[in-house]
Amino acid sequence: MTWKCTNTPKGDNKLYSDAKGVVPSLDLRFAEGKTLNDYMTGQNLITFSRPVGANQSPGTYVDENGIIQLSSADTPRFDHDPTTGESLGLLIEESRTNLVTYSEQFDNAAWVKSGDSAVTADQTVAPDGTTTADLLTCSNAGPNRVTNLVSVSASTDYTATVFVKSGDRTHLGIRLYIFGGTFVDLICNFEFASGTFSYISGPGTLSATPYPNGWYRLTITIGTGNNTSLEFRLGGAYINEGTGTTAYLWGAQLEAGSFPTSYIPTTGTALTRSADVASITGTNFSSWYNPNQGTIYAKNTYQGTGIQKSFWTLKDSLNNSTDYIGLVVKTSGQLRAASNKAGALQLFINGIGAITEGDNVHTAVALQENNCAFCTDGGSVLPDTTVLLSDNLERLLIGYLYDPTVQQLTGHIARLTYFPERLPDSSLQTMTTP
Repeated sequence: MTWKCTNTPKGDNKLYSDAKGVVPSLDLRFAEGKTLNDYMTGQNLITFSRPVGANQSPGTYVDENGIIQLSSADTPRFDHDPTTGESLGLLIEESRTNLVTYSEQFDNAAWVKSGDSAVTADQTVAPDGTTTADLLTCSNAGPNRVTNLVSVSASTDYTATVFVKSGDRTHLGIRLYIFGGTFVDLICNFEFASGTFSYISGPGTLSATPYPNGWYRLTITIGTGNNTSLEFRLGGAYINEGTGTTAYLWGAQLEAGSFPTSYIPTTGTALTRSADVASITGTNFSSWYNPNQGTIYAKNTYQGTGIQKSFWTLKDSLNNSTDYIGLVVKTSGQLRAASNKAGALQLFINGIGAITEGDNVHTAVALQENNCAFCTDGGSVLPDTTVLLSDNLERLLIGYLYDPTVQQLTGHIARLTYFPERLPDSSLQTMTTP
């Protein structure tokens, strides 16, 4: 087909001025608009899915008030920073399973009580705005805790998360005890006043994210070694530096992976949240895509190294991987702009250094035969002058490379904008400057 752009500029926008008069043919402003609609046409061009069936959970996200909300099947999630309320954009996540079977019911027998620990159900407002947070009462002395035992896989990273809030305690003790082989034991205290972990014994990575009304989401990542059982323990402080006896608990989660994902509620069985899958195909794709030249701007975050994943991919038929153009996060966290034509590698530009997980990265990839370039966060423009572009591309995959079940981005897409011309290098630098 003969491609041409018939759109006209809309609104006062820095990105448009950086393009020096070139009008985008596709502008997905997920963070600003909180919609899948293309800003240029007002139309939803995206096919989106995240199924909910047997043993599957709805997705959750954080709204502008910092409250956790449920999202129904096949509904996109527009996420927010729980502390500032900032709109982060379209939340794209890989599939994960919460292995904790009663994530909000700490009074259930699945949470074994030891020592003088006791749980009273539904005592205060939880991070989802409902009165479902449980009150834990226990002293600081001795093994006073609630414990959940979960079967795990050996030689695998697991991430445990839980929402906690002080009643009158200054510290909460947390322990991940992993056994079945050569045991692994992580012991730490969380200090409510400072929002930090005050003591740690054993391997593991810890972090705390503040939520409204005094809540924190605590995150601990640990490897299982050759073990196959894990005890998730919450209770009295493990060193004698705390006072008080009460704290509130809600939303426990244990998932296989080296980083946390959004909360997956359970009420009696382990549940899986399906992957978010978004794409543009058919005339919805050809209406804005120029096969001869173009520039793609993206503002994204990502989580998790160790497997190659993609911010976006222009691709041929869904089950054929011989032709594509994509912006890939390598296993090391380094970005790469790459493409294939008829199975032969064409575009190949590695970014400078690794990007930081969780931080917004601004990128621009310019496409033209023998005149491609890549720029990140206003840095040097990196060229590739020996590139043949495929003329078989027929879809845009948002947040995955080929297969969302194994190469799914986990992160936020704030904006994805396509210009139907190869913009000058100076524009690539200015538009990607944070």
